[in-house]
Amino acid sequence: MRSVAVYALLIVASALAGGAAFYGMREIMNGASRRIEVDLRNDFVRHLLRLDAGFHAGTRTGDLMSLATNDTLAVRQAAGPGVMYSANTTMNFVLGTALMLWMSPPLTVVVLLSMAVLPPVVIWFGRVIHRRFERIQAQFGTLSAMVQENLSGVRIVRAYGQETGQAGEFDALNREYLRRNMRLAYVGGAFHPVLGLVMGGAMVVMLWYGGRLVMAGTITAGAVDPGQEAGVRAVRAGQPDLCLVHPVGAGEGERASVPRDHRLSGCARRTRPAPVRPDSK
Repeated sequence: MRSVAVYALLIVASALAGGAAFYGMREIMNGASRRIEVDLRNDFVRHLLRLDAGFHAGTRTGDLMSLATNDTLAVRQAAGPGVMYSANTTMNFVLGTALMLWMSPPLTVVVLLSMAVLPPVVIWFGRVIHRRFERIQAQFGTLSAMVQENLSGVRIVRAYGQETGQAGEFDALNREYLRRNMRLAYVGGAFHPVLGLVMGGAMVVMLWYGGRLVMAGTITAGAVDPGQEAGVRAVRAGQPDLCLVHPVGAGEGERASVPRDHRLSGCARRTRPAPVRPDSK
């Protein structure tokens, strides 16, 4: 009974320590990402103030608003939760694989081979998310520019009786924005079930091959049961969503947003020239 109580206390202590470490990781990474977001927006505003009038005349206000809001948010998601869950996934994979190799190398190889389809699936989903996120950001810039132009030129719109036409155009832009967001939501909604299907297939292979090894006396049933229990908990708790869907979604959003920021930064050469001071006599 003492050994059972000791093991139970060790399990509880490990769970508490893991929870505290995970909370600390979230607190540090999320706090750092918020500070990065603040620094990005401050640098963005300072850069805009340095640009000349020609740039502001040729750039839509809606595009600047999109860069200052949605694109900066995407970078923050990648710098905070994206990095956090990516590190968590990497550590779990390395430690889990090492433990599985220690228990049964043949079973580990078979399980890893059954999940070989996972990298191509993740890459394909990442590319689709990247393209659709870029289209959403472009449409958001168009929508914001249309609103800004109508607010600044409301007297002209009323003078020419274009209220109905502008309202119809605004409705069409919103419908297109909704359609592009829904297309991204369809991909994100399919990502999690596909990962669950791949992991479920790997669990079936593990039980089938592991059962054969148990019947052959190569390993014990205790070497298969922990892997089965961990897999079931991972699927039920939605760990594929946290460990793969979130990093991929945040990473692709950041990849789509950073080039847009860089295109603006490329205009740094078009800053106001320094005033020419006359030579002192």
